[in-house]
Amino acid sequence: MRFIQNGLFTIMLFSTLFLFSCGDDDETLVKVETDFTVTNRTIVQGEELTFTDVTTGDPTSWKWSFVGGSPRTSNLQNPVVMYSTPGTYRVSLTTSNGNEPDTEEKTEFITVTEKLQAKFLADFQFGEAAIPGERVRFISTSTGETDNLKWTFENGTPSTSTEISPTVTYATTGTFNVTLEVNDGSNSSTELKEEFIRVIDPVNVQFDANNTTIIEGEIVTFSNNSSGNPGSFFWRFEGGSPSVSRSRNPQVFYPTAGTYDVSLSATNDADNDFDAERDFITVLPRLVAAFDVSTTLINVGDEVEFTDRSSGNPDSWQWTFEGGSPATSTNADPQVTYNSPGVFKVSLEVTTDEQDSDIIFEEYIAVRTNSGLVASYDLDGDAVNGSDIGDIDGVLVNEPVAAPDRNGIEDSALEFDLFDNQHVELSTKLDNLFATGVTFSAWIYPTRSNRNMIIASNFNATGQQNSDCSSTDGRVGFTFAIESDNALRFTYHVGDNDFIGKRTNFTLPETNVWYHVAGTWDGTLDPNGFKLYINGVERATSDRSRGTVCTEYKESNSLLRIGTSLCSFGGFCGSFDGRIDDVQIYDSDLTKNEIQNLAGL
Repeated sequence: MRFIQNGLFTIMLFSTLFLFSCGDDDETLVKVETDFTVTNRTIVQGEELTFTDVTTGDPTSWKWSFVGGSPRTSNLQNPVVMYSTPGTYRVSLTTSNGNEPDTEEKTEFITVTEKLQAKFLADFQFGEAAIPGERVRFISTSTGETDNLKWTFENGTPSTSTEISPTVTYATTGTFNVTLEVNDGSNSSTELKEEFIRVIDPVNVQFDANNTTIIEGEIVTFSNNSSGNPGSFFWRFEGGSPSVSRSRNPQVFYPTAGTYDVSLSATNDADNDFDAERDFITVLPRLVAAFDVSTTLINVGDEVEFTDRSSGNPDSWQWTFEGGSPATSTNADPQVTYNSPGVFKVSLEVTTDEQDSDIIFEEYIAVRTNSGLVASYDLDGDAVNGSDIGDIDGVLVNEPVAAPDRNGIEDSALEFDLFDNQHVELSTKLDNLFATGVTFSAWIYPTRSNRNMIIASNFNATGQQNSDCSSTDGRVGFTFAIESDNALRFTYHVGDNDFIGKRTNFTLPETNVWYHVAGTWDGTLDPNGFKLYINGVERATSDRSRGTVCTEYKESNSLLRIGTSLCSFGGFCGSFDGRIDDVQIYDSDLTKNEIQNLAGL
């Protein structure tokens, strides 16, 4: 090159550089443009598709995404994918040749339709079968594009149909096949249900009894003569025991004279029928001992009035009063005094000149202690105090209504509605009697659960809050309540919104059930001074305390209320929903045995 002219050398060097530069630009500008196709965009569930890569730019890698497909991803150039679930799905592909990648996404690209499959069910007018002449509706539940249907009904009218939901009548009893064939123009599917339709005889209720005129206390055997082979029965026996039965041929005891209706409903798989006979059973009177009492729950020293209600016109009476004075009587309607606590038996034997009837009925009288009884509210439609202490009757607020008590006696309890804040409010404060101990006792019938509901309380929630316990109008008082987790609670508030007490670990398990509940306090300002009882059983408890209480007992300035409590902002809180009966308040902590007496144990 030393002998070549400079000009020639310069041109050759420029040409070399130019050629190198052009080669480098070609490699940089090559890009992929992603695209793909598929064998069929609309398929039936369970079918496979082949996706074909048609990308330009010589790709060397592929990354597919198949929503709803199997597999869901692939690195193959032309993958095969199966779709098993109906729907509309997107597909995306990202390709690369070593330079910048490119992605193509196609939404709603694949449509998967349901597989053609014949299915159906039958809708009977009653039960799981039909009776002759009954209209049975058939319903196609087939999947896929069922453009054409063909039904075949063995022994049915019509025998064939092309409707989606045909109605068919069967004239005779038996078991019959049903077939449904569906097609979408290309494919077909058939379902045959053998002996699918059962047509059975209708039910015709008839019944009789071995005796339709009896004496009180006798038993009647009923005979079920119903046709149509019914498999289930429901009897009602007015005045009988049992009052209802599901037996085929029941026996029924009739304790009381009168004339009584009997009815029977019978059912088979396709039909039911009903028959009622008025005054079908006549029960004549028998000499049977029975009596009423003025009350079955009294305090020591109280008197009970007994009234003979015997049927059959007795002319002599022999009463026996366990724990009573007198212990026996031959009067028809005696009065008896009970001077000791406990639960006592009462028996009555009645006779006539014609009959020596030894029929005896038993009743129990529960006598509770009146030691320390401050207030007693039977709540028999009112709030009259039954204790011997002063004028502390209550008033009914917002009209709680009289209701049956735990023995089913009408108008012997009060029913409270929390939404109306119904409650009882005493006319006189009681708290000055509780410095050395107290017992709250009541029968309750809650109709709601998981709510804070007050049984009885004289907590002065509107009082002043003073941590030094010097206020004469402080937030003081007792609260006997059901908590929001259905536990029973008995606490004493005193101090700066502080309280002590206990709550049961056991929770009331059910609503619409009667419970006897009691809470006692022995006068010590300690949580262990509180005890709680449910149905006469002392329950394990946990502390229900907060803050630091005062060191000495403080009286509440609030009236005691049954079924609610004062709120700090005024008005009432924790109103009870359900029934309350026989509220007793004592100025001492009763013993376990005394609580059991109150619970009737």
